[in-house]
Amino acid sequence: MDDRLLELDERTLRLNLLLTQGILLLIATISAWLVHSWQGLLTELRPPAPHFVLTAVGISIGVVGLNLLMDRFLPKSWLEDGEINNRVFQGLSLGSTAGFCLLVGVAEELMFRGVVQVLLGNVWTSLLFTLIHFRYLKKPILVVSVFATSYVLGWLYDWSQSLLPSMVMHGLIDFFLALWIQRLSKLGIRQVK
Repeated sequence: MDDRLLELDERTLRLNLLLTQGILLLIATISAWLVHSWQGLLTELRPPAPHFVLTAVGISIGVVGLNLLMDRFLPKSWLEDGEINNRVFQGLSLGSTAGFCLLVGVAEELMFRGVVQVLLGNVWTSLLFTLIHFRYLKKPILVVSVFATSYVLGWLYDWSQSLLPSMVMHGLIDFFLALWIQRLSKLGIRQVK
């Protein structure tokens, strides 16, 4: 990982996250409009049948559970991400945490499922999604975890024919894991990932 990231204070890290995700959301919106047209984009964002959202919530809980099991039973060195997640989420209010996670889930899913997957398919999209999470690339277990999660997000999009379940799943995974980081921080336990 670039050591310059480690030198940034938490406020600057959060500002960078907001800016990069905001830019991604803008690019994703324009790209989705070009790929789908406005009418097509609105169709992609239509509310799906409730069972699709319930499936997204259930899978989110499963993914978070697997992450917690990895954190409990795997060597910490296998999961170390440079403490970026800890530094971003420690000390945030519940509302700010939810806002960050919602922004990430919406921006990344609009781009990766709503644009890239439409053009390249789920496998290539999941590979690209994994590659942009560059700080995990030296940790094989994290590479597999990110790829598998992305693939499931893509499957959910294909199955539901709506971006909303994937956005819900992505946002909930990030939110639950952020809450876990905050809980361990409050208990004085150093959280990895």
